[in-house]
Amino acid sequence: MNNESAIKIGKKSFLTSFFILLSLMIFVGVLTRIIPAGSYDRLVVEGREVIDASSFQYVDGESVPIWRWFTAPFEVLAGEDSIIVIMIIVFLVFIGGSIAILNESNVLNNIIGKVVRQFGDKKYILMAVMLFVFMSFGAFIGMFEEVIPLIPIVIALCYCFGWDDFVGLGMVVLGAGFGFTAAVSNPFTIGIAQEMSDLPIFSGAGYRLIIFLVVSFSTWLSVNKDTV
Repeated sequence: MNNESAIKIGKKSFLTSFFILLSLMIFVGVLTRIIPAGSYDRLVVEGREVIDASSFQYVDGESVPIWRWFTAPFEVLAGEDSIIVIMIIVFLVFIGGSIAILNESNVLNNIIGKVVRQFGDKKYILMAVMLFVFMSFGAFIGMFEEVIPLIPIVIALCYCFGWDDFVGLGMVVLGAGFGFTAAVSNPFTIGIAQEMSDLPIFSGAGYRLIIFLVVSFSTWLSVNKDTV
């Protein structure tokens, strides 16, 4: 792996990302001043708490001060779920640091070189396998932003196979995204939603597993259409 196969984040990319996030924060803050607040009544039906769809009413919502639009990313560190947020941040920092150490010690070079030699003439099979792995991360354990540190490694691998950085980005982000949507046992979507709905946790997993397998098979066909 040469210098061209390493991805780096330049100053322009960093500033662009920063201003996009800042613009989104301002946009959402403005929406809180435009969209009126409302609420529903809740009823207990057969031991389950449900929303009364006909009970919607507007309420006087408290306007959030403008300065809090910009402090919200820091205030979340002191919220109810702050432990989860902090753990994710620490996880990303440690993973990113570990990848940097492996890269400087040429361990990643050797690993990627071995993979390239092993799958030199079977690169589409490798792509399908990697997509399935990242889809499994999203579907079964709810990984999404946690796979971000792996993007540079996958992009570097794609360069060695003659693909561009968008292919590597797609394998990681789209793979995890499709799996996250299938959500066979995703604790962040299925677990929370079923708990709020008073449904058995992870019930209906069989149906979602079928959806996951169908999506996985469709992905395999799409990336291997030239070899099957």
